Amino acid sequence: APDVVDLLTGPAIGRPKSATYRTLDIVGLDTFSHVVNTMTQGLPNDPWHKYYQVAGWIKNLIDKKALGQKTKAGIFKRVGTDNLVFDVQKNDYRASEEK
Repeated sequence: APDVVDLLTGPAIGRPKSATYRTLDIVGLDTFSHVVNTMTQGLPNDPWHKYYQVAGWIKNLIDKKALGQKTKAGIFKRVGTDNLVFDVQKNDYRASEEK
């Protein structure tokens, strides 16, 4: 789950609080996708090339115009005082498990 990944890849390992997925929301999922596509096209000989892909669930969010903070919804979404996170299995938002 994105919220659990962020708990593990943020301050717990000495990185910023925005961690992994919240940083994608800040940057914008559309911008992230553009960077991945540019890398795919421009770095064909890179040994990591086969991993340059945007996950299908992120593509679905982009298609729904849920691009991150600039659209008020992306991987994370705030509704009133509730912080929601996109649940990949349910293909919908749920309460975040931030602890």
